[in-house]
Amino acid sequence: MRRTNTFILAPTVEQERILISRATNCAKLWNEVAYRRRQAYMNYQPIDWECKGIYQKYSPLIDSATAQQIIRKSNESWRSFFVLRKMEREGKLPPNMEKVCMPGYWKRDGKYRLMMVLRKDCYSLKDGAMKLPKKLKIPIRGKPRWIGKQGKAEIIYDEVDGKWRVLQAVKVKPLFKPRGSKTC
Repeated sequence: MRRTNTFILAPTVEQERILISRATNCAKLWNEVAYRRRQAYMNYQPIDWECKGIYQKYSPLIDSATAQQIIRKSNESWRSFFVLRKMEREGKLPPNMEKVCMPGYWKRDGKYRLMMVLRKDCYSLKDGAMKLPKKLKIPIRGKPRWIGKQGKAEIIYDEVDGKWRVLQAVKVKPLFKPRGSKTC
């Protein structure tokens, strides 16, 4: 089973500046990938799934694993878009879905959406702190609700609260084993 732990980061002023810089570069990476894919889609050209040139441009600014994860997240969004387009052509869209849109940009009203995606081996949560790539150690508030094998983590800036939130995927064992083949 997959579950999600949620934490709040408590960075210092200097750490927050670094987080904002990295998250802005992540948004720029996402936007550049999205732009190229939108242009290819609208001009009936093949989609570049690897994005090597963009990856090489942004991997020194944010670490290479984070750049890789953002490109993977974009791949997931675009593949989902293509599946939904196929369902739309076949008339099999769910009734609550009116139309299918391409994945958007991480920018609204002139502000970037501050978000980072971290691979499971590129961070750790120990002693009330989160260790990030490039020797960044930020205190966290909150305790893990789920204990298990850690997955990827997303760090998102919540503009309403003015806080950095961490969403950590965790793979846990079921509390009990169901009898038979029936499901709830």
